[in-house]
Amino acid sequence: MSLAVLLHWLAGFAFQIGATVNVADFGARADGKTDLSPALQRAYDALPPTGGRIQIPAARGEYVVFASKPTVRRPKVGLRISKPNVFVEGVGGRPTIRMTGVTLDYLNSIDDVSASGRDVFTVFSFVLTDGGGVSNVRFVGEWNGEGRLRYQSPRAKAIAVIGSRGVRIRDVEGECLLGNLVNANPAGQTVEPVHRWSENVTVEDVQAVRCLENGVNFMGGTRNCVLRRAVLIGNGSCGAESGGTGNRLRDLLCAGNGYAGVSLSQAGQTLEDSRLVANGTAERAEAGFGLVLQHSGHRVVGCDIRGNAHYGVYLYPGATDILLQGCTVQGNCVGPRSEAVAEVRLSEGAGAILQDCSIVGGGKWRTVRCRLEKSDDGWRLRPTEAGTDPAAWKAYEQTQARNVNPAYTLWLQEFDAGAGWFRCRVTSGNPTPGEATLAMGSRARYGVFASAGASPTVLGGQPVGFTVPVLRQ
Repeated sequence: MSLAVLLHWLAGFAFQIGATVNVADFGARADGKTDLSPALQRAYDALPPTGGRIQIPAARGEYVVFASKPTVRRPKVGLRISKPNVFVEGVGGRPTIRMTGVTLDYLNSIDDVSASGRDVFTVFSFVLTDGGGVSNVRFVGEWNGEGRLRYQSPRAKAIAVIGSRGVRIRDVEGECLLGNLVNANPAGQTVEPVHRWSENVTVEDVQAVRCLENGVNFMGGTRNCVLRRAVLIGNGSCGAESGGTGNRLRDLLCAGNGYAGVSLSQAGQTLEDSRLVANGTAERAEAGFGLVLQHSGHRVVGCDIRGNAHYGVYLYPGATDILLQGCTVQGNCVGPRSEAVAEVRLSEGAGAILQDCSIVGGGKWRTVRCRLEKSDDGWRLRPTEAGTDPAAWKAYEQTQARNVNPAYTLWLQEFDAGAGWFRCRVTSGNPTPGEATLAMGSRARYGVFASAGASPTVLGGQPVGFTVPVLRQ
């Protein structure tokens, strides 16, 4: 055996034993112009059929993945993973991968085959496989915050899970993506060779900010998936949407998302210990729900739902067997054009049990003269109305302040009674420091508004603040 053949054999043996490769050894460059895809593929090909680890070293610059006119039939995928137990991880820090080459107008033009929710551009796609995951990576896209994704459009997704099981995604961030940070959906025979659900996918310790569609999306055809410890802010549709069966969402912060903080559909979803605050943007003034519930069997426990532009909780027609337990729903319906009249809305035929909840309807909405100031840690809003007890302003914590022209929305956070100002975060628009007159608080007049045929049931102590316990249409 020659030395060259021996070295080649030993290298292959090392990959089989260690099953760890580094993309830097296969030509990856964080120079902002070299497509990372070929290096990812070569590193993946070096792993054995049983899987292994692909490391991406942190760098001062950005890695990039390019797309050029991708379609549902011919998507651009940085790395398609079909081997089991392949883990992609950032090392030495958190590397940044930029997704470039696709526009919103282009996405809205695609309708070639079963386009809705399909991915045409991903960095990592787990397809018909088991195990594996992604950790410690940051993704950046090129959405400028303007416009909406057509309902039937495909999307650009940083991480796609398609008909796969047991995939784990943790410690990842996404910003300005033209779609989702993470999207799990079933494999369908219109594109993939077989039909297969995605199951037991875990997404944890993630952050999605200003993504075009949902921050994290478990689409219909997912089962027993978990999303926990997530910060989902300013996304174009929902912070998190879960449309499967038996999925569990826990410990989420969803703020400033356009359509809703969280949307649950299909059957048997659970949302626990989460804060859904200040959702709704100036661009989507007709929406901005805290929580949207469709279909049946959902459980919502220990959630804080405040300061959303429209209803705090909205049950679609026919949403039944819904439990809200130990939740606070108050100070919602603050959108400048919101016609909502209640904190919780049950549409025709909906049914829900409200157990030990605090649902505060009534006159908490007002117009306030104030001064907006820029500080080192963000923004401050200082009410300037004379004769107002500073302690009274605490009622507006975790709600919204809105200005119509120019349009912007602030999420009011802690109130410093001594200094007389709120710490606040911008959730839409571009405010400028100075004097302003803002709408803040809630327009909701009732705790619960039930349409014909709806059946709200109150258990436990009478919820606090029911101006009218149940308003029936």
